[in-house]
Amino acid sequence: RLDLINKRETLIVGVKADYPPWGMVDSKGALIGMEPDLAKDIAQRLGVKLKLVAVSSANRQQKVEDGTVDLIIATMNDTTARRKISGLIEPNYYASGVSILLHKDLALTSWDELEGHSICLTDGAYYNRRLIERYRIKPVIFTGTRNMEPALKIRQCVGWAYDKAALQQRLKNEPERLADYAMPLPTILVSPWAMAVKADERKGPLQKRLSQTIAEWHRSGFLLQKEAEWGLGPSAYLAEQQALWRRKDAAGDYICHPDAEGRYPSSCLDQRLTAASDRDEIFSGSDFVQLLYRNGINFPPLYDDF
Repeated sequence: RLDLINKRETLIVGVKADYPPWGMVDSKGALIGMEPDLAKDIAQRLGVKLKLVAVSSANRQQKVEDGTVDLIIATMNDTTARRKISGLIEPNYYASGVSILLHKDLALTSWDELEGHSICLTDGAYYNRRLIERYRIKPVIFTGTRNMEPALKIRQCVGWAYDKAALQQRLKNEPERLADYAMPLPTILVSPWAMAVKADERKGPLQKRLSQTIAEWHRSGFLLQKEAEWGLGPSAYLAEQQALWRRKDAAGDYICHPDAEGRYPSSCLDQRLTAASDRDEIFSGSDFVQLLYRNGINFPPLYDDF
């Protein structure tokens, strides 16, 4: 794939278009955000042009597996199920958890109190299944985030479960529109995020270049800088990662250093893989995964009692 990128002189990256400030559309229709900035840096390092393609939670792995994009940087949590489908890149470049935006008149203090309430969810999110099974919510599923606020306003759902930092940005940027809403419950299911390439690119030259780039981002503070530029509060995760990747041994060499095959010591990698709780886990390794990720066809009743 790296040879193809160099031959066409363009890197094609899938990013979100509805997930500010990581990926969004500006007034001119261009894709901007923290993750497009990361894609730009990678393209510059490779010495090629950049083309951004909008992807969603539901189709991002399909897009990289069918070759539409070379790489996805699309707020994707690192799960064991997703590792079976695509080549997820280590180290992870960010981490976040799940929070919920609730109408203030609910006055809830625990996730357990959500039982029986209608909650808006995004199709393809890793936490959907766990929220439905564990907290017995009534799910209202949307393919993107565009219709979430209208759904809240008309009480189609009483809350919106989503990434904590993204919801915080909404409250910060739209204080008047969301004046009746708050995030009273603790953050749960904190999980690292991963970029991904096509499954057959695992251990290939592109994967190695990307892995080295992320390590350099952590070490140099580039990710912390981008986080600040896009108005995200300083995350403990990135501060911890910078300290980790800057560690040196007695000889003054970095401890987190790749071996001949481009692999880093396990002590330098995030071990908090999210137990795959979304639909990917149900049919991972079966014929159904091919139907969904290559053709967009899904038949849950045939394989999923849930």
